Amino acid sequence: NANATIVSVSVTPSSGPQGTTFVIDATIRVINEIYTGQLSFGIVPPGNSAPFGEAELLVNEGAGTYSASLKFTAKPSEQEPFSPGTYNAQIAVCSGTCGSRHPHAKTLAVSGRPFNITG
Repeated sequence: NANATIVSVSVTPSSGPQGTTFVIDATIRVINEIYTGQLSFGIVPPGNSAPFGEAELLVNEGAGTYSASLKFTAKPSEQEPFSPGTYNAQIAVCSGTCGSRHPHAKTLAVSGRPFNITG
């Protein structure tokens, strides 16, 4: 059975004004091989704004420690206003598709780190 943990999650910088480029770094440890899965990066804004992010496909990831990152610029737009407040960077490692209801899909580990966007 696939098995993994999240060793660390960081957001650099931890706070910045709108327009700042943020980098989310994640380190995961695969304990038992993930044949087909995902490493998901999610950003959860404050209030009622919809979460956004992206996922990386994991294929035949053997036991070991891996690093990945997501870089984004908090430039306000119609789709994402990047309103000031506390956001949460959420990382998930999954066997299969993260969030799937498929019986063989499974979330192996989840971790998060808050960061702030100022006005």
